[in-house]
Amino acid sequence: MAEELYEYAGYVFSSNAEMEFAKKEAAGIQHINSKINYDDAASLLAIYNKLLERDLFTTVVGIDFLRNIRKILMEEYDYSSAELKSVPVHLTGISKEDQEVNDQIMKTLKKNDNQKKEKPKKVLNISLLKPLVVVVAIAAILVVIVFIQFRVYSDSENLNILNYKARLERQYESWEEDLTERERVLNEKNLLK
Repeated sequence: MAEELYEYAGYVFSSNAEMEFAKKEAAGIQHINSKINYDDAASLLAIYNKLLERDLFTTVVGIDFLRNIRKILMEEYDYSSAELKSVPVHLTGISKEDQEVNDQIMKTLKKNDNQKKEKPKKVLNISLLKPLVVVVAIAAILVVIVFIQFRVYSDSENLNILNYKARLERQYESWEEDLTERERVLNEKNLLK
């Protein structure tokens, strides 16, 4: 005869009593979630420690809730594993072989958590290199164009801000030469009379 399974919240329980207890813990979790401010690290840590001290959660549903709070404290608020109390697990009716398997799983999970915490090496992102080269090339072209424009304007015959002084000086010199020439011509005419 097939053994009857009791399923709740993604977990399978061996008895109806265990399932009902998990449902009560889930109701407590909903109540606690309505009161928790996940944006305040200090209050979240205080609630986490108080829940552990009172030993309120014993089913996988409650333990999973505590583990999620611990994960938030470690990932979002940079608490280390040493700074946080561990989540106690109360397993009943488990064989020694199952306990060994469970221990192996826990060691693997801890090892994976430690590997995730290692900072990744900085690697040059090639996908960002192409746009960077394009931007630098465009900037260089614009600098060359601006230089050429300054050169053209400085040598230009038209009066502009870059060559106005030299142009005015040349113009005044030409006027002075014209006036000097006219004055000489007038002086010669006056002498002839």
